[in-house]
Amino acid sequence: MCHPLTVAPADTGSGAESSPSEFGSLIPTLVGSSNWLQWRNHFKTILCEVSLIHWLSSKSRYYLLHTLNSETARQIAGIAHAKDIWSALNKLYYDDRATENFCYQWRQWTSLRYLGTGSVDKQRFLKDFKCALQDLRELNVEIPIAMVLAQLVCAAEENLDCEYFIELVNDRPSMHGDMDCFYSPFFESRSD
Repeated sequence: MCHPLTVAPADTGSGAESSPSEFGSLIPTLVGSSNWLQWRNHFKTILCEVSLIHWLSSKSRYYLLHTLNSETARQIAGIAHAKDIWSALNKLYYDDRATENFCYQWRQWTSLRYLGTGSVDKQRFLKDFKCALQDLRELNVEIPIAMVLAQLVCAAEENLDCEYFIELVNDRPSMHGDMDCFYSPFFESRSD
């Protein structure tokens, strides 16, 4: 998205670099507090990857403005430096309650442990596991399948009833696909 408030940065002569539109396509548009944490994390990651670590450069401001929706851009229109824009956005959208909620939901999900035995207990555990994961996703948290699977293994690793599942997971170096294909082996037992 090309923003009307942007001013093209001065050419630094540093060679081929990402254009603002390419940069902006890598980061979701900031629409407000609903996606602030996700936007902030993406922006900081990409900022480091494209070596735009100099907050005072006009190029940093130019790239930053390409990731804002028009309402957000209007709210920071008079701010000259990227670092000051970043601080203003943080004041506008950082919500302690949202962060506390995220931390609470994350602890809920990561503290789940499968301590039961048998398929009924496994079904109840997986229901709780999926619900806690959904609660995180409703906070606009993207959790890769590999991390979900790692958390499932962590939750089950101390239970002898899950040894076969953990062996199956460890034998699969690739963790692509739908998470449902990993939930079904959770119910399998070793057939000797």
